[in-house]
Amino acid sequence: MWKKENTSSIILLLLGGFLLLSCEQGPRKPVLNDQQMKELREPLVRANTNMAEQEYIRIKKYAERKGWQMTETETGLFYQILQNGTGDSIKSGQLVEYRYIISQLGGDTLYTDQKDGIRSLYVDQSNAEEGVNQAVKLMTRGTKARLILAPHLAFGLRGDDAAISARAILIYDIELLNHP
Repeated sequence: MWKKENTSSIILLLLGGFLLLSCEQGPRKPVLNDQQMKELREPLVRANTNMAEQEYIRIKKYAERKGWQMTETETGLFYQILQNGTGDSIKSGQLVEYRYIISQLGGDTLYTDQKDGIRSLYVDQSNAEEGVNQAVKLMTRGTKARLILAPHLAFGLRGDDAAISARAILIYDIELLNHP
């Protein structure tokens, strides 16, 4: 025997299905035209450029205050070789293991291999921070280096949802191990 609730449920289900089937399935028109997109994009690009310039200035001033002789790459990676390693340079696809201390610029230590374990990565094939990926290709096994990573080379806009905050500038003290 049908109850009134069952009939209401069936009617609502059929009405919902009808509404879904009656939606237009053709190509959708953009909400904004090209000019409107350009007008929105330009202030965002300016704001991002301004933030990147401010980060660059903070990094440069911090390194100068510390007396660090940093080399800068075209991508914005700052690095200083503290101890040269031996052997061939690291190449894309190679597995490397490294010791590390990660801290925020002028701040607390966030991660260390002593606490969190040695890390490994396949160069250019792992989800490691882009700055670390770039840096290990400048090193040989056994090299010790200091890196300063702007957010675009580290954890970006979000951080890591744990210790690293959004848009954090990070300092890595890193040592490539002689194996694997």
